[in-house]
Amino acid sequence: MARLLALLFACFLVLPAVAQPDFNSLPTTEEDSLGASRGAAEELDTKLSTIYFGPQEVGLSPENVRELDRLIRLMKAHPELVVNVFGHSDDVGSLSRIQELSDLRAQMVQAYLIANGISLDRIYSMGFGYRLPAVKATNTEGRAKNRRVEVHIDYHNHK
Repeated sequence: MARLLALLFACFLVLPAVAQPDFNSLPTTEEDSLGASRGAAEELDTKLSTIYFGPQEVGLSPENVRELDRLIRLMKAHPELVVNVFGHSDDVGSLSRIQELSDLRAQMVQAYLIANGISLDRIYSMGFGYRLPAVKATNTEGRAKNRRVEVHIDYHNHK
């Protein structure tokens, strides 16, 4: 048993990390594109974008649209990129309304990506309600950080 655990631990130490795209600028060389190693010691960060919403809102603000347009440019530059769109809410309201808001926020972001040329088979969306808060807070500022959609690279379904 100890030998098996040692082998598993050794495998995790040598697994290469997958590179993260820089979506502040489009790739200019092969090294800048997805696939270059970040180094095994770095923690894998999959978050590409975060979109924030007002209380009880699901519509996209101009600021949200700018962030999503940046994401669309990245996804068009990297057609192999598959993303997870995770909707979240604060803890205000009934459980069913909280879940509904998080689902609708994720679906709104997914619909915007599709409407702007990103194929549905490259996007998975899901609402988490308030189960995964960005911050544990009951004040207005903390709740505002929890009303969000996060877009992450889906490495398991990467094309």
